[in-house]
Amino acid sequence: DDEIRQFTLTNLNSYGSGMSIYSNNSAVSPVDWKLELFTRKGPHALIHMTVGKKLGVARWPDVPIDRQPSHVEMTLSKGQYFQMDGEPWVLN
Repeated sequence: DDEIRQFTLTNLNSYGSGMSIYSNNSAVSPVDWKLELFTRKGPHALIHMTVGKKLGVARWPDVPIDRQPSHVEMTLSKGQYFQMDGEPWVLN
């Protein structure tokens, strides 16, 4: 099953109230004109990423970067939910 639950584009090395997701990755810079793209396949992957990083219960690995595009185009066949700067919205 190749479905993904979360498709994320970011230009920062943090996510969700400052959670460092690329702490040891020198390829990530907010001034390199690239976006970092990562995906989560299901709710469990998202929960594990968040709990592991927020609680710091163990050395949690950085989120793998799927791509670093400098340009993104999306074509949607139906409405989708988005979030920008913590604010949710729907694109129909």
